[in-house]
Amino acid sequence: MSSKNLVFLLALFILLLEPSFEQIKEAIQSNKLDDGDCSCYFFGPQWLTLSTKPCKCYYVGTQLDWFEAYKNCESEDYDGGFELYATLISIDSAFDNQKIRMSSNTTSASCTQVFIGLTKKGNDWTWVNGENLTYTNWRSGYPDNNILNGCALLNLSDGKWTNVPCIGLSTCYACETIL
Repeated sequence: MSSKNLVFLLALFILLLEPSFEQIKEAIQSNKLDDGDCSCYFFGPQWLTLSTKPCKCYYVGTQLDWFEAYKNCESEDYDGGFELYATLISIDSAFDNQKIRMSSNTTSASCTQVFIGLTKKGNDWTWVNGENLTYTNWRSGYPDNNILNGCALLNLSDGKWTNVPCIGLSTCYACETIL
């Protein structure tokens, strides 16, 4: 079955049966295609696919502080009207870091930094979606020890990460969802 046919069937399922958000989320997550081709465009033209993870979709939004960005990702609606489970993005590799960096530069000329889903919990840095932290790209001298700097940014000029306050700084942010 092609990805277009699967998307059509899923859309038909949504329109005819009016399932709950949980049923839709479950249907999307269980319908990974055999050929690894997932269509992020189904959720709207702003959603892009990470090449290393064909079923990981993301988009870049503009000008919110970290907590507002976190809430905005979690309450994201796709163009068809149902709520989509999304979080601030986790970055698993240098390739993903570079792809997000490059697409953020082309998505919005006003972006110089992008909030990512990395936060400080005690002495550890963790992804908000619960994934293991297996890759980091901290700028030299970061993360710093300032107790107020508990959220992370991807700097688009060099692709390096810095830690900043979660409140008071508005910038672009990246949301993700896994199909």
